[in-house]
Order: sequence, then structure tokens, then C-alpha cells
Amino acid sequence: MSLRNIVNKIFRLGSQTTATSTTRTLSSIERRRQEDIQKLAALIPNPRNPTETSPEHQTNSTTTTTTCIHERVSTHALQQTLHLLAQIQTNHTPDHQLSIQNSLVGDSSGDGLFLEKGTLHPGSVVALYPGTALFHEEISFFGGVHHMFPEDEEMDWFIHRSDGVVIDGLGKTHELNAIGGGGNMASSDGGDTEGHALAEMMDKLTLLQTQGTSCMPDQTLSNPFAIAHKANHPPQGISANVVAVAIDYCFSTMNPQLFPYIPTRHAILPNVLCEQGITFVASRVIEAGDEIYLDYATSKESRPEWYNDAVRT
Repeated sequence: MSLRNIVNKIFRLGSQTTATSTTRTLSSIERRRQEDIQKLAALIPNPRNPTETSPEHQTNSTTTTTTCIHERVSTHALQQTLHLLAQIQTNHTPDHQLSIQNSLVGDSSGDGLFLEKGTLHPGSVVALYPGTALFHEEISFFGGVHHMFPEDEEMDWFIHRSDGVVIDGLGKTHELNAIGGGGNMASSDGGDTEGHALAEMMDKLTLLQTQGTSCMPDQTLSNPFAIAHKANHPPQGISANVVAVAIDYCFSTMNPQLFPYIPTRHAILPNVLCEQGITFVASRVIEAGDEIYLDYATSKESRPEWYNDAVRT
């Protein structure tokens, strides 16, 4: 059966309703992420003059937009990430090494991510976030992440990009048959909006299936830096030392020998690599032995009991 027929059979039960609580949560997280990106941009050398930091932060120019800042930080992070992947692929020893140890946050925090060797300066790529990606079109059609994953524990390893892509650090995949038969999709109203969402879904998945970059499981190679999902939220009174930066690979111009080290795949088509990724970039000096901390920036509506606001400087 073709992908389009499968989607037609299953998605007729779908809905485009998005949970209000999810929207509030993502808006709060996104505001904090934007602040972090802007602060990080001030620490990254200006590519036009490596001895200077970002001119937009020195002159407070009104012509510089948030989008430009994000693009510059993302481009910098992508270049650093590709360099790191090339070092792994050519068996060159990277400048730093990571390890997973018992977290210093507390007894119940479990594993933590640590800098094992080297010194990282602001702007250096620390780790890559692995997992499977769900796109905005899929999440919206299925009624939002809370509708797709009714148990909060299922979303413990989720990280969100501002473009609506969600990466699941546990790497869960979603067979279309299972999604359609599991009873966890919103009910259909048969309206035009749903029909449009259905068409977008079919077009996107068909395009990925026919033109996406495939990498079969037996072609996947170990990436020792694809462990960013092990980073914890900092304990009370401590600042984060990394920022999550969205990057977009361009597979058509990349060295294909790097593909087996890309740590993100499509959740519904797990043999298809995902060009949308997330990398953790140092926001302050990190020394060997330091634990890696990411500000989870959780909203008041969804924060767990253990959560404390990270110190923001």
C-alpha cells in the first residue's frame, strides 16, 4: 500500500486542534530561548572581524532584527557542528571529550553530562541533541503533543525548536498504523481546515519518502557527542553553561560520509535523516570536570515540583 493510501486511511480520524496549555508553555520557553540566543550572540566573534564581538550588541542598532541574530548564531553553530562531525569521521581527536556520570544536581537526578577533557569557551559546540523529530504539521494534525502523548513522562526528553519541530531524546518512532489504531488522535469534524491539514501531511511525508536522505540503521555510526539529552537543569543558585541552538543541515551540499553521524531522524519515517537539529553551545567557559547545565526554561503551567529557576546573568 502506498504512503498516501496509508495516510488517507489513518488521518481521517485526525484533528488540527492544538492544546492551549501547550501553546502557553512553548511561548514562555521561546521567550527565554530568545534571550539566551541574544546573549550568546554577544559572545561569538563577528565573522567580518574575529577580534570583535557582535556589532549589534555594541551599538544597539535598531536595524538589526532578532531573526538576523538567530541566523548568525545558528550559522556559527552549524559550522562548528560540521567541523566536529568531520573530526569524528576522519578519526581526528576533537578538542574536548564528554562523559555521562552521576549528576551533581541531587540524588534523584540520575545521569548527568560532564566535560571529561578540554576547555570550552563561549561559542564552542558542546554536544548534539539526538532523537526522532516530529514536525509542526504532524503535531498540529494529531491535536498537539499532549494529545499524542497523554502521559507527561513520555515528553520528559522533548526539546522544542521555534519552528515547531520537536525532537524526542528517547528516539521513539511512530508507525502510522499504531497511531491510527491507538485511539489517541482527536476526533474529526470533517471540515475544510482538517482537509487542508491532511493534504499538507500527505505531501510532506510523500516528499520525505521519495526525496529524503535515507540512512538505514545498519549504516548508523556511533557519535560520542550525540548525548546532549543527558544535560540536566542547573541546581538552585547555579547558572546554565550551554544554550540550545537550532541548526539546519543542508544534505545536498554536505559530505555524504557525515550522514551516519547525524543524530536526528524522522519519527514517522525513521530511516530518513532530519535536516533540523539542535546543538548545545557553550555560553561560558567550561572546564574539565564541570557538569553541563541547560536552562530548561519551563513555564509556570508545566514545571515539576523539583524545578527552580536557573540563575540568569
